[in-house]
Amino acid sequence: MSETSKEGEVVCVTGGSGYIGSWIVRLLLDRGYTVHATVKNINDEKETKHLESLEGAESRLRLFQIDLLDYDSIVAAVNGAAGVFHLASPCIVEEVKDPENELLAPAIKGTNNVLTAAKELGVRRVVVTSSLSAITPSPYWPADKAKNEDCWTDVDYCKQNGLWYSLSKTLAEKAAWEFAKEKGLDVVVVNPGTVMGPILPPTLNASMLMLLRLLQGSTETYENIFMGSIHVKDVALAHILVYENTSATGRHMCVEAISHYGDFAAMIAELYPEYNIPRSPTSLRLGDGYPCTAGFLLLFEMVSDKVVDDEKETKHLESLEGAESRLRLFQIDLLDYDSIVAAVNGATGVFHLASPCIVDEVKDPENELLGPAIKGTNNVLTAAKELGVRRVVVTSSISAIMPSPYWPADKVKNEDCWTDVDYCKQNGLWYPLSKTLAEKAAWEFAKEKGLDVVVVNPGTVMGPVLPPTLNASMLMLLRLLQGCTETYENFFMGSIHVKDVALAHILVYENTAATGRHLCVEAISHYGDFAAMVSELYPEYNIPRSPTSLWLGDGYPCTAGFRLLFEMVSDKVLMYEELHHEYDEKETKHLESLEGAESRLRLFQIDLLDYDSIVAAVNGTAGVFHLASPNIIDEVKDPENELLAPAIKGTNNVLTAAKELGVRRVVVTSSTCAIMPSPYWPADKLWYPLSKTLAEKAAWEFAKEKGLDVVVVNPGAVMGPVLPPTLSASMLILLRLLQGCTETYENFFMGSIHVKDVALAHILVYENTSATRRHMCVEAISHYGDFAAMAAELYPEYNVPRLPKDTQPGLLRSKNASTKLMDLGLQFIPMEQIIKESVESLKSKGFIS
Repeated sequence: MSETSKEGEVVCVTGGSGYIGSWIVRLLLDRGYTVHATVKNINDEKETKHLESLEGAESRLRLFQIDLLDYDSIVAAVNGAAGVFHLASPCIVEEVKDPENELLAPAIKGTNNVLTAAKELGVRRVVVTSSLSAITPSPYWPADKAKNEDCWTDVDYCKQNGLWYSLSKTLAEKAAWEFAKEKGLDVVVVNPGTVMGPILPPTLNASMLMLLRLLQGSTETYENIFMGSIHVKDVALAHILVYENTSATGRHMCVEAISHYGDFAAMIAELYPEYNIPRSPTSLRLGDGYPCTAGFLLLFEMVSDKVVDDEKETKHLESLEGAESRLRLFQIDLLDYDSIVAAVNGATGVFHLASPCIVDEVKDPENELLGPAIKGTNNVLTAAKELGVRRVVVTSSISAIMPSPYWPADKVKNEDCWTDVDYCKQNGLWYPLSKTLAEKAAWEFAKEKGLDVVVVNPGTVMGPVLPPTLNASMLMLLRLLQGCTETYENFFMGSIHVKDVALAHILVYENTAATGRHLCVEAISHYGDFAAMVSELYPEYNIPRSPTSLWLGDGYPCTAGFRLLFEMVSDKVLMYEELHHEYDEKETKHLESLEGAESRLRLFQIDLLDYDSIVAAVNGTAGVFHLASPNIIDEVKDPENELLAPAIKGTNNVLTAAKELGVRRVVVTSSTCAIMPSPYWPADKLWYPLSKTLAEKAAWEFAKEKGLDVVVVNPGAVMGPVLPPTLSASMLILLRLLQGCTETYENFFMGSIHVKDVALAHILVYENTSATRRHMCVEAISHYGDFAAMAAELYPEYNVPRLPKDTQPGLLRSKNASTKLMDLGLQFIPMEQIIKESVESLKSKGFIS
């Protein structure tokens, strides 16, 4: 098509505001086309501003707001167009709660609607943007044949494995081809890979988010999604080329090269060594060379069956001193007995470390972990027995010692302790289960066959890294340095240097007096101890100050200009005090440093379930501010004891003490979590909202029955300057957002509020006797998407994800939600200032840089 013939030609681009769509619009405008671009919300500058700023947009770009399921809206956009580029389709590659409505219907019906409009309005050609997700995963494609346009994603495989995005792209493309065949419409398809490059819109597409996560240390391998990368400009140009060239027919795979995600990650690591790119972001296998070093002939080394000639598995071994003359490498498959025999043959002893290690989500426990671990161990021991091996050292793990919930609480765990198999099965702890069953299988074999077996049970193994990949333990450390708050309660029991682990294996091999199991940790300790030590040694990293469940009663929010009436010190920390200190400065120092504290502040150590301790604190006061209540918004294993009992019984204990001791007024800190989620929120899962709701209801029942003057404040997400050394749950939410977390907190968030406004609200409702009942305390009812968008705008230097605007389903926004507090004279600090003061406080406290 000549340049002049493009002048005035109208084309329509659905999804024109998106990552690829924006580039197609740009290139079309550059080539002289007039473009009808569709957006979801024409009033949202995030969807329109970058398009309207393109060269030529003022005279040759028209924007249309469409809904893929609304045929009439599509007709308006397509009308008058000679060609259509159909890109609009939902992209959700993470958890999908309602596949039909979130992905499948918009993708399939939306495609049919666009094609129907194109056919009825006389469009000459339609270019449909599909994806490599419609080509892979395809598990039955011949392994020795490169995938091409003839390959289709396996629909049943997608359904069985919950790969809803891949399913939506596959079914939508198939629907396009069926329509083209039946209706005689000229359709051509582009199947891009992982699209990356310069970003025109203000939000990240899924592929660029994938890159961002990799730069932040994510080890996800996207095995069912990645098939190769492609520059966004090439994708845009590909669409225009197949539109303009009528000889282009069928599907067009669009990748720079078919490659593995590991290749991509390795290239990033090489180009950007300043980032902590995982060297091999795949399921880590303990047999891949870590830990296993010895000063004599290496008897056994597994090279992953996935990679035959991979230098990443061999180079670091071959470079060892003495390797040239005394090291032989064997490629084995744990489930292939003959391959093991070849490696063991001629050996006097065997060190058996090879076993899959996947501590994250496991989709197929039997094939991914249990089968290789148990049958692999039996195969190695069988080969050892048949070939006359003198001794076998089996590397088990402390994961075969814990979790063991029924071990006496007052007894230190030792080699007599075994992980509880039923507990692992019930809680999906497949790695500990695999290590436990594999070790038990080893002991049974040794007993039945008379083989000399000895076991080493290492803890969390760390230290200098010889291979180019990270083991699970070193990855744990990496994540901690990046701010991860996971506590590994079912995995961590103590750390150990890798050299000590290697030496332990050699010692138990060479000393025939060594029998049975050998626990191998520097000391039995908590992950919190480990994190605290790392934080002390490396203050330049954002180590979570307390990587445990956060307690709102630990001093945030609670400040006042008069005598502090009530302060809870966590009973978890009390145990630490009894062992180490008279008191914990992390809970007290920031309070004692307040102006006036020396003469007008007294601290009391209480337990919410211990009524007498509460009486001591309340005695002599005219009023009580009751904030103390456990706050755990992540997984709760024992709702009754972790949340419900302390919240409800604790509230009753405080109110009872207040009533008996003649307190004039009690201000109870509830939460917007006692207002929403509603009306059909899952009370069997969201334990923190349930605890706040029941605790507040208990307060109202008590007030009514006993005649106690109670008033309640219901704060939203409380943020602002941090006084204590630990972060509240709300500030942790902000921290995670700045680090790229895409959680939307749909059942928790209802609006933000400055901590100073919350504190003042408590004092106002205490001092004004006209204040009664509940007082919602938010700057405005808003969605978390609004909050995230504001944070992204204010702090573009952080990787704040561009979340959907409506993150709280059914929540109506309101600027005047907290009218009762406004009537008392409270003027709320706006969201922009809340975010600024919160982020600056996080910086000053060292949580972010």
